[in-house]
Amino acid sequence: MRHALIIASPFLAAVAVAQPAQPAKPAPAPAQAQAQAAQGPRTLVDVNGTPLNEAHFLVFASERPQTPPQALKDPQLQALIMNELVNTVLMSQDATKSKLDKNPNIAAAVDVARRKVLAQAAILNHLRSHPIKEEDVKKAYDAKYGKGPLREYKVRNIVSKTEADAQAALQEIGTGKKFAEVAKTKSAASNAAEGGDLGWISADQVIKPIGDAIAKLDKGGHSKAPLQTQAGWMLLEIEDVRDAQPPSLEQAKPALQAELQRDSVAAYVNNLRKSAQVKVADGQSRPAPAKQEAKPAAKPAAPKKSAEDMIAPKK
Repeated sequence: MRHALIIASPFLAAVAVAQPAQPAKPAPAPAQAQAQAAQGPRTLVDVNGTPLNEAHFLVFASERPQTPPQALKDPQLQALIMNELVNTVLMSQDATKSKLDKNPNIAAAVDVARRKVLAQAAILNHLRSHPIKEEDVKKAYDAKYGKGPLREYKVRNIVSKTEADAQAALQEIGTGKKFAEVAKTKSAASNAAEGGDLGWISADQVIKPIGDAIAKLDKGGHSKAPLQTQAGWMLLEIEDVRDAQPPSLEQAKPALQAELQRDSVAAYVNNLRKSAQVKVADGQSRPAPAKQEAKPAAKPAAPKKSAEDMIAPKK
């Protein structure tokens, strides 16, 4: 569906020549609107021969996190955003005139930005052509919640940068010190001040190695050996255990849909990897092979996860 027309023609005059805005023109008739839609986004302003259209405006506005979509109806905000866009284009034109685009680092940054946009478009196109069906959500719900009450654990953790540090923390716990007190002085995680408190979580809310370790511990128990994770070496303690009623299908639906979408995108990317010819230059490290369990997010993930990313409940 084509975006609704946001900017009236008189507004452009106000932006381009700093004149007061005139009354808005009436909306085009249906036949005229259809003709405009067939022609693509309407040109709004021309900057030294570079036309900027409605699509440029909408994309630029969407990259301003402080601007909610409903605020774009404000003519003054429209003028502000359009002026920012014009200034951006003017500076980019001057950069090209100065041949800054020939700088290898800048050229690479522009190329990577372009490929990221195309990758996002490919993901959205894949999800549109492979929509998550209601029966898929129901099947995922039954598999996750069909067994009845959920087992939840009140968890504390200690995260150490090295195995030796984790072993030292474990030795202190072995001498009778409380896990929470050791976490306050030995943990490198941001929740150290709270004694490593992670609240109530279920084993399937965290990544598998940690979830498996949690499920194997009894109430009042703690790790007997450090667990290596991407965040560091981790110790876990189970303060309490309880059974909780699972959410209803409607309550769980958004999270299940998101999870199924991640799985679908992961399979899509893995299929691309399988059919791709990736040649590594001599002396360079080779990219890791695609794995079916990989779940790329819509946005590029950070190369190293924090302890909170590893352990925090999935949204």
